[in-house]
Amino acid sequence: MSKKQRILQILKRSAEREAQKLLEEARTKTKEMERATEEEMDRERERRLSELGMRLAVERARRIGAADHLREEKILRAEHKVVSEIVEEVEKRLSKLREDRELYRKVMEKLIEEALQGFEGEHVKIYVNPEDVEIVRGILSQKGRSYQLSPDEGVIYGVVIEDPKRGYRVYNTFEHRLRKAKMILLEKLSEILEV
Repeated sequence: MSKKQRILQILKRSAEREAQKLLEEARTKTKEMERATEEEMDRERERRLSELGMRLAVERARRIGAADHLREEKILRAEHKVVSEIVEEVEKRLSKLREDRELYRKVMEKLIEEALQGFEGEHVKIYVNPEDVEIVRGILSQKGRSYQLSPDEGVIYGVVIEDPKRGYRVYNTFEHRLRKAKMILLEKLSEILEV
């Protein structure tokens, strides 16, 4: 073998070794890049899954909240309906109360006595329904009291007592009592149903 061929052969082997070394480095770098890419893809997948999980949790909470709100709204409507039906029935019965004059007189007497507690003097005004003026006048004269009576269409079944000097007014009407009773009934129903 000539010197030239030997040099060529040495160069060829050296080039092959260099090529082999470069191939090994390329394979190593490729594997590292693949590993890094897989790790990055895993991180991105985890990030997206986490983000999706959070969105799902928020949506679930929103839907549960909406369902709870709807349930509470239905319960409240049912409560109001029940209470309104009760109040309506009471109002029907009260409208017939005037028919029994003796019973109505006793009821009015009790309402007047309750309302007049704490009121004294001639400056006290009593507002009554025009239909009740004579009954109230009779009750007051029987008790030996004389107050200024004022017919008022807005007062139904009961009395409103006012002391204009003290700026004090007492509503002792069935309507007022029914409104209070309705509020109490709704409150009690809510407590029972834990809404």
